Amino acid sequence: MRQYKLGIAVLSLFIILILVIVGQAGYYVYDQVRVVTYEQVLEREHENLEEIEQVEFRISDSGDHRFVFEEDAELIQRLIEEPSEMGLQKTSGYTSELRYMIWFSPGSLWIDVSEEKILVGTDMYRVTNRNILFDLIQETEEDLEWEEI
Repeated sequence: MRQYKLGIAVLSLFIILILVIVGQAGYYVYDQVRVVTYEQVLEREHENLEEIEQVEFRISDSGDHRFVFEEDAELIQRLIEEPSEMGLQKTSGYTSELRYMIWFSPGSLWIDVSEEKILVGTDMYRVTNRNILFDLIQETEEDLEWEEI
């Protein structure tokens, strides 16, 4: 009888372990396939987007290293609002193709941008439709007063 109870206890623990592993794997797959918006990601990463007063752009692309600080409230709003409905899907890995780095302050919101991917904090996302943020930065790039790093 004692061995029977021990066997049931071991089997129960094994089943619980399997359920935990399957649950974690299921969540990982769900997290990788769901599409979120740029707005949802920003709201999760920054407590109050209305407080942002300054943005720093950096370009790091094949020998071209420049930066600029901007306090233009209209530009900051455009960077937050225009791409708000852009679809993002979490992906694994890091890519060296990131061209633009954007730092919003106050706060510690970093966004690295390429044509197809965006890194927000430690999460890499694949853009599922047109990368409005990348296009917006490229449009704005000529109007900014860049300094060499």
